[in-house]
Amino acid sequence: MTYRSNKPTSSSLVISNKAIRWLAISVGLAAGIYFLLLVLTDWEVVVRIISSIPFITWLTLIAMTVVAVSFRFMRWHFLLKYQKLNIPIKFNFAVYVAGFALITTPGHIGENVRALFLKPLNVKYSQSFAAFLSERVLDLIVLGLVSAITVINIPGYQDLFIIFVVATLVLILLIYTDFARYCLKIMPIKKLQNILTNLHVTVKTLLQGKQIFYPFISTLFAWLLHAVSFIIIIDTMGLNINTSLAIGIYFISILVGAFSLMPGGIGATEAAMTFMLINIGVDPAIAVAASLVSRMTTLWVAVALGIIMMIKLGIIKNKSLI
Repeated sequence: MTYRSNKPTSSSLVISNKAIRWLAISVGLAAGIYFLLLVLTDWEVVVRIISSIPFITWLTLIAMTVVAVSFRFMRWHFLLKYQKLNIPIKFNFAVYVAGFALITTPGHIGENVRALFLKPLNVKYSQSFAAFLSERVLDLIVLGLVSAITVINIPGYQDLFIIFVVATLVLILLIYTDFARYCLKIMPIKKLQNILTNLHVTVKTLLQGKQIFYPFISTLFAWLLHAVSFIIIIDTMGLNINTSLAIGIYFISILVGAFSLMPGGIGATEAAMTFMLINIGVDPAIAVAASLVSRMTTLWVAVALGIIMMIKLGIIKNKSLI
């Protein structure tokens, strides 16, 4: 079957302009925060540490992010497939990666630009948004569980074990029980209540029984790849940190960034990562360098890939998709 896209509408052009504006804001925000981190430490030492990283290491870190993105796409593919949506896999991959251009929005909400490209293939906004919400739920479950397991190895943070466990269990209960639906019934706006209720039912269906296996495993592997990248970075910088401890620092930093509501966790994630490294005795300059390199080779590589795919989709949007 051949799918053909519709001509771009004025609304899509408005979304594209907003996307470009938000991307510019997030890049500017990141530049400002990273400059501040450099100023607050010995910036010359930080730059020297970063520049001393071998080229092959940079390539390895970037390649690991590409593989992690592929695992995330597998998750997305299954979440759409469970809704009986069969999107041409090459186009679906391009659409999914394009969403990363707007990953630096609060709660990753900008990633829903994917719906714009999928709409001509008769994919409803509610369907792509349900897949997006399912992704966020899986991210929080994996981050919460791994953080709970590893936090016991981080000096001064053991008390967070109970918080991570309880928070993860609450999230699971909200998804897999009817408690959330009962809470939604008290909403005064009936239309919004129906929309949220339907989304809850869809997400619950997508993540129940055997269906959760592949999306969960894909999510776990993607995040562990990022954590391994962080381990490679600190090892390259001559730090001898326990693997479990390093994974815990990375995962908790990501959670701090997520709950800070900062665009893409920018600033909050780097600050948390730097603070925890310094807390275990790492030199401040090395801690800042490690956090910056980690984010450059994960978050910003994903953004770059997203921009490339966004441009590609913009070029082909008036042509046959397959």
